[in-house]
Amino acid sequence: MESESFELLENTDITTYLIDRPWVTYRSNADLDSLGARFGSPNPEGSNRLLRMSSIIRATHASGRTESLLSFLFSPVQLRLVINEYLAGSQFSQLKGIDEFVFLDCNNKVTT
Repeated sequence: MESESFELLENTDITTYLIDRPWVTYRSNADLDSLGARFGSPNPEGSNRLLRMSSIIRATHASGRTESLLSFLFSPVQLRLVINEYLAGSQFSQLKGIDEFVFLDCNNKVTT
């Protein structure tokens, strides 16, 4: 069994973050079925995306593959479309706001 720290991912807010934020590639039910199959949960339980992602997280944690799942979800290949849209300056104003916040926060820490 992997670290108990990964159990934190079995939280509705975290699961929602992994499937429903502009900085994460959108995943349809079919995408989640493929993701589940890739990580040992070939038929993720649930009638909606949140429940399916929760099922995948539980299954990967039980099999000790959570780190692999996270590495896959946040790999440059998986985020390519989101990154390209962001760099093109399209609808991701939230990301720009986050960038500004992080930049200002980092500057404040450096100067204090």
